Amino acid sequence: MTLFDVLQKNLHFENLSNDELNQLASVMVLSKHSDGYPFIREGEAGDTIFLLVEGTVVVTLLVEGREQVIQTLTTGDFFGLLALIDNEARTASCLAQGDVVVASLKRNSYKELIGDNARTALAFQRALGQQVASDFRNVSQQIHELLYAASEPQTNDLDIDVAVIGSGPLGMFYAMWVQRFRQETKVVLLDRRMHPVHKVGESTLSTTVRAFNAMGLSLPVMRRLFGNKAGLRWFYTQQDTDKLDGHFDVVDIEETYQVERRVLETALQYSMRKYEHLEILNGIQVKVRDSKLKDPVKELLCTDADGKAFTVRAKVVCDASGAASVLPRYFDVYRKAPEQQDTFSYNSYFAYFRPKTKVPVDFWDYPATRHICFKEGWLWFISLISWEKTPQDKLEGMIKYLIDQPAETDADLPSREALAKQFDASYESLFSIGFTIRTDRDVEGMSIEERFNHWVQQYPAIQWVLSHYELVEAPYEGKNRAHFAFMDMLHDADYAAGDGWCAVGDAAMFINPFFSLGLNYGTGTSYMAAKDTAAALANGDVSKASFQNYQDYLTSIFEQKVRETDMYYRSFNHPISYERVLALTIANGILDVLPRDGYSASDPYVFDPLNPRWVSVTKQIVRVQRDGEKRGDDPADTAKTVKKIVDDYIGMLRATTNLNDVPLSHYTRFYDDVGNRLEEPNRSKARGDYEAILCKNCTLYFDDSLAICPYCGQPKL
Repeated sequence: MTLFDVLQKNLHFENLSNDELNQLASVMVLSKHSDGYPFIREGEAGDTIFLLVEGTVVVTLLVEGREQVIQTLTTGDFFGLLALIDNEARTASCLAQGDVVVASLKRNSYKELIGDNARTALAFQRALGQQVASDFRNVSQQIHELLYAASEPQTNDLDIDVAVIGSGPLGMFYAMWVQRFRQETKVVLLDRRMHPVHKVGESTLSTTVRAFNAMGLSLPVMRRLFGNKAGLRWFYTQQDTDKLDGHFDVVDIEETYQVERRVLETALQYSMRKYEHLEILNGIQVKVRDSKLKDPVKELLCTDADGKAFTVRAKVVCDASGAASVLPRYFDVYRKAPEQQDTFSYNSYFAYFRPKTKVPVDFWDYPATRHICFKEGWLWFISLISWEKTPQDKLEGMIKYLIDQPAETDADLPSREALAKQFDASYESLFSIGFTIRTDRDVEGMSIEERFNHWVQQYPAIQWVLSHYELVEAPYEGKNRAHFAFMDMLHDADYAAGDGWCAVGDAAMFINPFFSLGLNYGTGTSYMAAKDTAAALANGDVSKASFQNYQDYLTSIFEQKVRETDMYYRSFNHPISYERVLALTIANGILDVLPRDGYSASDPYVFDPLNPRWVSVTKQIVRVQRDGEKRGDDPADTAKTVKKIVDDYIGMLRATTNLNDVPLSHYTRFYDDVGNRLEEPNRSKARGDYEAILCKNCTLYFDDSLAICPYCGQPKL
C-alpha cells in the first residue's frame, strides 16, 4: 500500500482532492524501522508527527518503573500529533512492534503546507482533536479508576437503596436497569470472590448477546474474547445404531457466541464500572443467616477479604447468587417440586475435551452448538475459546484495553493473536461436552464420571463421535477433576419476591439448559424485577405487593418453559416426534427472531414464550405425550399424533401470518421454503442473513462480512 493510498483511506482526509493528498504526501518522509525502534520517548521533546504506513506501533507509559502498553496502532494511524501545537515533553512512548514503515512530518513543514491550504489544515485539526479527545477519555478513565481503587476497600457500614448479592451477568443486568429507571438509586453489588472464576461453558442466544451489547460489550470485542456461534444443530440416535440421524439445524440468522464465564464476567464487571458506574465490591462474604432481613430496612452482615465485619443497610435486597438461592432458602420458599408441574427434573454431567481429529459428519465443524438427542435426554457440544491459562491480571489488562478503545469496527482493534502477544496471554480451543438426563430415566449408584461414561457406552454413535476428542483431566484452576455435575436442576420458589427483597436469574428459578434458558430468560425476568424495584423505591413502598407484576410474570414464564422442556424431552421418545417438535419451534420462533433489532425490554426473548397460540399448542402436545407415556403407548403412535398437531399448527401459521414470506431454506439446510424436508441438504453459500466462513490461516470461523479475520488478522481470501 502506497503512502497516497494510506492517506486516502484516512477518514480525516476524505474531503481532500487527489492533488491535495499528493501535495501532503510529497512533504512527508518515508522510512523503514525494525522491531523496538523508539519513534517517541516519554518525557522528551519532539517536533515530528508520524503516520503508520505498514506494521504495528505500541504506545506505552512508564508506570512504577515498568513500561505498560496502553494502545496498539495499525496502518493509517497518526501518532505524536501534539507536536504540531506545542514543544512540551512527550506524554508517552511509541515503539515499533516488528518491522514497520512510517511517514514523518516536521512541524515546520506542516506550517508551510497549511499556509496555502485551509482544507488540509482543517483535516489535521480534526485528527488532532480526535487525539486530544481520546487522551482526555483515557485520563478521565484513569482518574475514575484511581478513585474507585481508593474506595474499593470500603468496608465501613453502608446505607443504600439496593444491595445485590452476587455480581454475575444477571445481578449486573438487574442493577444496571434499576439505576437507569431511577438514576438517583444507590446500588451496591456484593460478590464473595475477589475476581470471577470459571463456572461452565455456555452457549448464548441472540437475546443474551443483545443484552451484552446493552451492557457495553460490542461485537468486535466479543469476537476477540469468545468463540463464534452461527446457530443450533441437532442429531438423533438410538441404542441399536452407530449412526446420527434426523440432522436438523437453524443457522445463519445472526452471530452469537459460546463463552467462558470467567472471561465474560470479568469483561462485564469492568464495562459496568466504566460505563454505568456500578459499585461492585469483591471479596465480600454476606452472612445471610446472621443478617436481619425481615425488618423494614434490611441489614446484611458482611465481612471483607481481611475478615473485617461491616453492615449493609438497604431498602431492597436482590438475590443474584445463582443456584445457591440464598434468599428463597432464608425465607423458606425455595422448592424442588417437579410433581407440581406433573414433570421430571434433570441431571447434568459434563467434562472438557480437546479435539483430536475432525468428526466426519456433514457440517459438524460449522460453528453451531451441537446436540445429540436420545430417549433419555441429550448431549451438548459447545466449542469454547479458553483463556484459562492466562493469569487474571493479564486477562484484566487485555479486557480493559479492548473496552477502553473507542472502536466501532473490527478494523479498529488488533486481532486476537496480536492481543495475546501484546498482553502475554494464551488461549486454546476446548469443547464443553455434557449429558442432560431425565431424572426418571437416569441411573443410580454411580459416580459422576461413571454416569457420564455409562451414557457414552449406551449409544454407539456417541461413543464414535467422542473417539475424536481427548479428555482434559484438570481443565480449570481449582478444579482438580475432569467431570462435573449439576443434579436435580429444576427448582423455583413459592414466591420470588417479598417485603423488600427479590430473587433474579437462577436464584429465582432454573428449568433446563436445552435452549440456554439461564441467561436468556434471566435477562428478561431481571428486567421486570428491576422495573418493579425502581417503581417501589419511587413510591416509597417496597412491600411484597409492589413486586406483584414481576412475580406474576416470572410464574407465567416458569410454567411455560417447564411445559416446553417437557415437550422437547418427551419428543425424544421417537425420531418423528423429535423432528416435528423442532420444526414446530423454528416455524413459530422465526417470526419473532427476524424482526428483532437491539435489546428490547418489551420483547426480551428469542421466542415469545407467552404468545397464546404457542402456549395452546404446547399444552396440546404435552398432554398427548404425558398420556402416552403413562399408558405405555408405542412411541411411534404418539409420534403420529404429535406430527398431526404440528403440521396443523404450521398450516395455521401459513394461513394467518407472514410465515409464507420467510424463506426457510435461508436458515436451515434441511428444508425447502415451505417446510418440506429435503432428501439432500442445501449446501449453497450465502443463504442466510449471516454467514460464518473458515479462515484459511487459523482455521477458525468468522463473520463473512469482515475484511480481515478477527482472530489472526489475516485478510479474507
